Order: sequence, then structure tokens, then C-alpha cells
Amino acid sequence: MNIYNFFLRSTALMAAVATLACCGKQTKEAFPVPEKPILEMDYSAEKTTFEVWAPTAEKAVVRLYDGNKMVEEIEMKSSNDGLWTATAKGDKKGLYYAFQVTVDGKPLKETAGIFARALNVNGDRGAIIDLNDTNPEGWAEDKTPVVPSSEIVIYEMHYRDMTAHASAGSSYPGKYLGMAEHGTRSKEGLATGIDHLVEMGITHLHLLPTADFGSIDESKPTDQYNWGYEPKNYSAPEGTYSTNPADPKARIRELKTLVQALHKAGINVVLDVVYNHTSPDSVLAHDHPEFFLRDENGNPTRRVADWSDIVDLDYRNAPLWDYQIETLVQWAKIVDGFRCDVASSVPLEFWCRAREAVAAVRPDAIWLAESVHGIHNRYMRAQGAVAVSDGDLYRAFDMTYDYDIWPHIEEMFEDRRNFKTYLHMLNMQ
Repeated sequence: MNIYNFFLRSTALMAAVATLACCGKQTKEAFPVPEKPILEMDYSAEKTTFEVWAPTAEKAVVRLYDGNKMVEEIEMKSSNDGLWTATAKGDKKGLYYAFQVTVDGKPLKETAGIFARALNVNGDRGAIIDLNDTNPEGWAEDKTPVVPSSEIVIYEMHYRDMTAHASAGSSYPGKYLGMAEHGTRSKEGLATGIDHLVEMGITHLHLLPTADFGSIDESKPTDQYNWGYEPKNYSAPEGTYSTNPADPKARIRELKTLVQALHKAGINVVLDVVYNHTSPDSVLAHDHPEFFLRDENGNPTRRVADWSDIVDLDYRNAPLWDYQIETLVQWAKIVDGFRCDVASSVPLEFWCRAREAVAAVRPDAIWLAESVHGIHNRYMRAQGAVAVSDGDLYRAFDMTYDYDIWPHIEEMFEDRRNFKTYLHMLNMQ
């Protein structure tokens, strides 16, 4: 065997071993899954239809609220695919709703449902709205700026950090609208906010987690701080960054206003999404506890002990894949791409399927994977967990973090390797 053939066969073998080590297997679907998308709340002036997927439930109700006062309770009817449905006649716009299912004779906690698009403060109830009312003027004409892949410049930003300080000169400090505001200046006369982004020449803005997260009381948004890597509701924007968290439409409209403003400024929008884990009090944890990793005592757990504010999802559950991919497709109708948190800890095949599904609504979406340090991957694989290498992630992603050459920069700072060698390795990417 010549050295060329040996190299090819060795490379193929290593790729096969890596793929086996990193691709989580799905279990057979233990429960029937509806073939059509689940709407959960479908509003019209004549009626509002509710749906909730709860295949293990023996009873389900939907309750309607005017503020905190319950005004109606409707028993839901089940079908063979585990979907429960109910209809509220008349115009219910402006009311809130919550589902409650009973499993093994025990009524579970009320929730907004896993597909809720509009929420009350802190996201425990859904809001009955017409989503068309959340579109800013000109939204139908909104277009993604076209940027050649060789010219992409990505800038990472936290909503609150960019405009919260008085020196940003924002009328809406720390809010979605603060980032959409032109003409803001520091006391030294320097451009801030969106004007500063344009001035820097970036092409893509990576926004830290935008989906509703569970660590901050939205009624007191300035009293606490968090980056938002512990999602509570996957399908609705976080209320902390809204000028009025009590208005379910405001957070959606204001996020769209920001996206629209960035597009007009020539900047694409990349959302940071978190699919490996959720907040312990997430809607998914209450509605589908079977989706979560469990310890030897049956309690929700995590593989990285230091991540104490989250619980890990278990990707052996096929319906979990369908649900999360559907939420990505929903967001892709608004934004231009995704930065996927700890992508290495989620099965590679999930990302491949997600990319294919998103392409149906956003063909040119950009995909950035947060890959992880090789030491972390070895630690995860030692536990029998999913741990996808940088090289394999390129099957689904356009870009990854440069952890595959991270040891070279570590050695450079330890004076064991020079900067020129690190640049050489970086250029090899």
C-alpha cells in the first residue's frame, strides 16, 4: 500500500470513528406525533382555536384570562395523534391563555404552551393577538442585504450592553429600539448604537440570545442581568429588552423594527440560539419532561456540573428534533442566520436536518457553530455524550470557532510557540 492510499484510508477511518462518537441516536417515537404544524393559538375575529400536543395526558383544558382574572375554561378534545383542541367563539383578542394537562391523575402546572409566539410578563401565559399587528410599517418590503461570503464581518452584541450606559445617548437604553435608533452620540460626539456599527463596517450582527429566557423578572428589567443562555420559551422574544414587557405585541414589533433598521443599514441579523439545554422552569420542562436528561434518581440534570442554571435536553427523543427545528424555521422568517450555542453537544444530524428545513424559507441563511475545546469534547465523549469535532461540524455549518487550533494560541501565550506559527495554522483554516 503506498503512502497516499494509506493516508486516504486512515482519514476515512478517523472520520467514521468521529461520526459514530458524535452523532446521537434517536429512540423510536414512543408517542404519535401530528403530521401538520401545531398552531397552539390561531386567532380570528370570529373564533380562536387552541391546540396542545400532550400524548400522555388524560385531560386537557385551556383557560382564558383578562389580566390575572380567569374568565373562561374550555375542555379540550383529544385525537389519535396526541393533539388536544378547543375553540373559543367570538373575538378574544387581548385576552391571555394557559393550558393545563392532567397526567396520571395529577394536574400539571399551567403553561403558555411550547409554541407560544406572544407572552405575558415573564412568559407563563400566552397572549391572544393578531400577529399582523406586530409588523412595523414597511415590514412586507423588508429585504436581507446581500453580502458575498468572502466579505462577511461578524460583530457580537448584547442588546442591553450596547445602549444601556448613559454615554450611548440612547432614548431607549438597553432596549430593542435603542439599537434601531439613528443619530445617537456620546458626550464626546462619537457615533453610538447602529451608527457605530455602520461606521465599523460590519456586515453581520450576532445578537446574543433573543428567545424568552427565565432568569430575569421582566417587570424589573434593570434589577438583574443575564446573557440569556437559559431559554424558557423558544418561540417568543425576551421581554426585558422591550419598552413595555406588559404589552405582548410590543416585544415582537420592536424586535422586527430593529431587524428592519439593521437591514436598511446593510447589516444582516444572526440570532444566538440555545438548543442543548433550557432553564429548569422552561415551558418545555413542564410540558415535556420526557425530553430531558435524567440522573440515576430520575431528576433533570446536566452533563457539565458548572452550568448550574440549566438542564440538558436528551436528543434520543425524536419529537424534540421536530419541535426545535420548527422553532428555527419560525425565526428564519425574521432573521438571516444563526449562531448555535455549544453546537458540538447536539447531534450533527439534527443540525443537518435543521439547515435543510430552514433553507425552505431562508435559502441563504448563515450558520455559525460554537464548537468547543478539544479537552471538552474528550470529556463529553468519556461520558458517552454527543461531542462533534470542528471538522465534522462543517457538514452543517458555514463557520465554527477555531478550537481545532486553539492549542496553538495557548502555546503562543505560554511562549512555547511563536505568533507566526499560529497565523500559519489560522490561514490553513
